[in-house]
Amino acid sequence: MRFLELRTCIALYICMVCSLSTAAQSPSSLQSRRKALNDLLAEQWEYRLRTSPLFASYLGDKRWNDKLDDFSQEAIDKDLQETRKFLTRFEATDTSGFPEQEALNKALMLCFPSQTDSDSSGSDHHPDAQWHER
Repeated sequence: MRFLELRTCIALYICMVCSLSTAAQSPSSLQSRRKALNDLLAEQWEYRLRTSPLFASYLGDKRWNDKLDDFSQEAIDKDLQETRKFLTRFEATDTSGFPEQEALNKALMLCFPSQTDSDSSGSDHHPDAQWHER
């Protein structure tokens, strides 16, 4: 009988330690997920500026003033591939527990699949063509 009590106490102790360690990790996990999303947003933004130097220049970023946008089929295909990779990474980001504005960042980034989906038919249009047509 004493053995059962000791086993119960040990099991409760282990549960308590596990719950405390989980509670202690949650803020750091949340912070690391928030940082990961912000880093991904920054990476995607830099990619956008680097591959669209005219857009970057229009925004006042002069780092790519010596370049022009590449509208070759090879560049378009590569851009679609990179965009799909970014979308996959955004979809995999867990935003539970994020402030509403930060969760909205992910949701907005996922609004762009229509650009890649419409071009999967082999169209020669650049993914940003909808913006240039306006």
